[in-house]
Amino acid sequence: MENIIEDSIINSYYVLTGRATVEDIVSRQDFPILFIGPDEKLDENGLNTMLDYFISTEEYEKCQELVELFK
Repeated sequence: MENIIEDSIINSYYVLTGRATVEDIVSRQDFPILFIGPDEKLDENGLNTMLDYFISTEEYEKCQELVELFK
């Protein structure tokens, strides 16, 4: 279950930052899942969950990008 959540956060990061489209993710993965749906807006709760994940993996550049997107 934890891997599914991690994958969904990473996939959503790529979509939110424009590094991938939903179609890219669907075509590359057997079980594609997003933490933030393609029609959803990133809210504070979602942002905090994503930040917590990337802080735990020490990917601070990704945290900064997400904070900038949220502003």
